[in-house]
Amino acid sequence: SAPRVVFQGLHDVPLCDRPIAGAPVGVREVAWLSVRDYAVLTGPDGATSLEVVRNGRRERLFNSVGARMGALEASPSGRYVVVRLDGALTLFRTGSSPALQPLPADDELARSITWSRDERLAALATESSVAVFPSDAGARAVRIPISAATVQWR
Repeated sequence: SAPRVVFQGLHDVPLCDRPIAGAPVGVREVAWLSVRDYAVLTGPDGATSLEVVRNGRRERLFNSVGARMGALEASPSGRYVVVRLDGALTLFRTGSSPALQPLPADDELARSITWSRDERLAALATESSVAVFPSDAGARAVRIPISAATVQWR
């Protein structure tokens, strides 16, 4: 079992105790989608790529040119990943096109996202509300008028 490190009390981050076989060159961040499959951020700041590796095959989902990309996280079953793109939370579907998914943030800064265990629903925290929406249809959301920094499904 890999050791866990807590950063700023926000997340438990499992550290890899050995290199990932077949991983792309220049890996900056990894989020596991399943036992074998993962999403990675590769490349330098300002020219970072988001890639998914499934069954040893790489697929590029997004290239950021001139923007910073980081804080990679995966949904429970790996159908979705989120990254911060110049600070803005950005959602991608990992297995189908189009990869970029809209978030129901109403032009507000999205602070945090979480999914139900079956990933049918997601909750998004913004400055003025928590939006609960079907994961595959971000435009249809029920808004709860509260300000939250983070959300977590229980």
